Amino acid sequence: MLIVSMKMLRNGFSGADRVFLNLFFAHVLFTCDFPGLSETLPIDYFFVSIFISKISELWNKLCFIYMYIAPFQAGWGSIFHAVAQLGSIPHFMFILGNCIFSTIISAPLEPFVASVFFITSYARPIRFWEATQKIRRIESTTTPLMSQLRGVSFEQVTANLNAIFYEHLARSLQQRLAGDIALGRWSGGSLQHGDVFILASDELHFLVHIIEVGNGLITFQMRGLEFAGTYCHEQESNGLNEAHQLDRGLCCCTVNYPSETLSVNAALRLRWLAWQFVHTPYTIEGYQLIDHSAATSLQLTDLRKLVLALFIQASLLAFLHCVPSVAPLITCLSCIQCVLYFTVRLPNLASRLDALSDVLLEKFTGDDKLDLDPVFSKTFDEDYDEHVAGVTRVQFVRVYGEWIRYCLQRSLRNCSIDSTEQSLLMSLCYAIGLLSRRCLGGVSSHPNSA
Repeated sequence: MLIVSMKMLRNGFSGADRVFLNLFFAHVLFTCDFPGLSETLPIDYFFVSIFISKISELWNKLCFIYMYIAPFQAGWGSIFHAVAQLGSIPHFMFILGNCIFSTIISAPLEPFVASVFFITSYARPIRFWEATQKIRRIESTTTPLMSQLRGVSFEQVTANLNAIFYEHLARSLQQRLAGDIALGRWSGGSLQHGDVFILASDELHFLVHIIEVGNGLITFQMRGLEFAGTYCHEQESNGLNEAHQLDRGLCCCTVNYPSETLSVNAALRLRWLAWQFVHTPYTIEGYQLIDHSAATSLQLTDLRKLVLALFIQASLLAFLHCVPSVAPLITCLSCIQCVLYFTVRLPNLASRLDALSDVLLEKFTGDDKLDLDPVFSKTFDEDYDEHVAGVTRVQFVRVYGEWIRYCLQRSLRNCSIDSTEQSLLMSLCYAIGLLSRRCLGGVSSHPNSA
């Protein structure tokens, strides 16, 4: 009695629309047809419910298979699928026996090599053990050092974002699905365990498989969420978005029907589909990822170069009172060259060098002077020395020494100043170049600078 009562209780939650059918046949069969085999109504109900569920499962399998292998469904599959349909016609009895056997052992059917030949798969339970699925995000703490050195590919980033979106939808359904089904927001509240629903939007489709239905409890499995378009995805979209209600055909003719009814052609076409349309709008909380190129606005290389050049030009123009005639020249120069150009054109440059001579000789003069600030890199700085991983005075003079001498020759008031490699002028230019790049490097790396 305990097993029978649990069976009745479970059917009351997971298959409420079949409770009356099971009770009706249990009463009629063991009262009118087989009165001598009755073992009280609860036990009769137990066996009749199993028999009716098997008959329903067999009917669903046969309907799906013969709709799947119908000749007019060849356009849904590939060329191999269309050719293999002809080979399935002589195997009608084999397919029927295969369906009966798979129904008895509660095993699913699988299409062999995606063709029209169905084989019996292994028997499996209705519900598997629950497992907590966690997304392993691509971070420095979860990625091996060798993978970090090789870099993260675009495919890995895409798969990581897709997995996070998959988890987000599953959590959203986990919180809302049972309550929405109880309120009738999901297919009108009429569903059973084993039902599969296709949720479609403009861009994404995915399947929700109802595993078990209880009192305020739903066990489901979400699968089939495709982020990249495929042939199957395209066929599903075309089939789901087809406007069947606009069809007014009757065989080869056109007949006027009431606006609330389907035409004969549309009704037959929908009847020969392997699914049924449930027109119930259902909204799931989610988000949308837009993949676009941000090279013009957020790419660090271009952003830093642009900010560096504009900042140097604007600040020095304001501070040094530069004449407007040099503005066209600035546009064709690099940021460091602009800094050096205005440094050489400083008024009273000789007196400034004398005032700073002690500091320049101590900290910025000599072939061993270098700066290893991490803000310097080979990408931005032309005088970057890879041997020391920094900017050296020797490399700076080698790259910009000729430009400094050229600017000094064009400056009439400062042309007599010494411009050799160990001169104070080279030391001053080296110091100003380091200072300007360090300032701009700190500003560009600030989180609010963009």
